[in-house]
Amino acid sequence: MALSFLTVGFQTAANAAAGLTAMPARRYLPALAVGGLAWAIIYATVGLVAVAGWFELFLISPAGAVAVLALLVPLVALVAHHRRRTGARAALVATLAESEVATEAPSEVGTDRPTATGPAAAPARPAQTAAAERVAQSPAD
Repeated sequence: MALSFLTVGFQTAANAAAGLTAMPARRYLPALAVGGLAWAIIYATVGLVAVAGWFELFLISPAGAVAVLALLVPLVALVAHHRRRTGARAALVATLAESEVATEAPSEVGTDRPTATGPAAAPARPAQTAAAERVAQSPAD
């Protein structure tokens, strides 16, 4: 558990597995504290090294340091925008698909009573396809 914090992306799976397997709190909390401390030290040292490196560059070449920031800031903004947009679109498709599945009435096989999904109604499309079509037709952000 504690070693999962030294990987990228595995922390969530390890925490979920601990919860799903009902890992006792007396084992989970110490492992969480050790792993979180290791992650904080790595995050802080790498961040501090990056800031110190930029400051050294600024002392040597202020124009170079400003150029690095001028390139870095739009790059970070672009990556953040892309992640936010693709994550929001995927969440919207999943939500729409779930809502369509929940609102579809179960078909009654072998009855002659008319229903909302009976012969007069249009054939139902798969929920994910319909949701994906609506998202594809929506204007881009």
